[in-house]
Amino acid sequence: MNLLDYLDSIYPLSVPVRTAFAAILTPLDVSKKDYLVKAGTINDRLFFIRKGLVRCYYIKLSPKGKGRKEVSNWFLSEGDTIASMQSFITQQPTDEYMQALEDCELEYTTFPQVLQLYNQYPEIYRHSQIVTQKYSSLWHNLLKGIRMQTAEERYQFLLDQYPALTQRVPARYLASYLDVTEVTLSRIRNKRAYFIK
Repeated sequence: MNLLDYLDSIYPLSVPVRTAFAAILTPLDVSKKDYLVKAGTINDRLFFIRKGLVRCYYIKLSPKGKGRKEVSNWFLSEGDTIASMQSFITQQPTDEYMQALEDCELEYTTFPQVLQLYNQYPEIYRHSQIVTQKYSSLWHNLLKGIRMQTAEERYQFLLDQYPALTQRVPARYLASYLDVTEVTLSRIRNKRAYFIK
């Protein structure tokens, strides 16, 4: 699926909008471990993932500033749009990193191009609204399902909502996403495997 087909599935694109959107999309291949966006930079691109997996994370410093750890916020894959939204909207530096966990095939458009499209075709706001609602709902589910449950409930939430992630994402990143240690995640997985036998 490409971005135009995705947007058309949300709400049918008119021929002029589809033509204008196609003209501003640029294909981009990103290798595993490379970055789409780094903290301290302005995210001026809106990406669509055609193939691959991307992790969004930030760096959390210890209270006394002596240590740091990566905290995973999102994992996005095929059919997802991705941007450090606060930075994209305000055009201010982001505190997020977006890193490819697999080789990725993307399409992107830039902030000025999106603004120009909005000005020419106000109907595109409908698509923007629906996409924004989708990711607001995902964020709500994350807060409720990941941050307000026990470690085992969080893992079950992950299995229920995003089962493919358990196969595609390295354990250290999953543990960070679930806000547990790798040891705890391993214990939960081993316990589940024991009861499944």
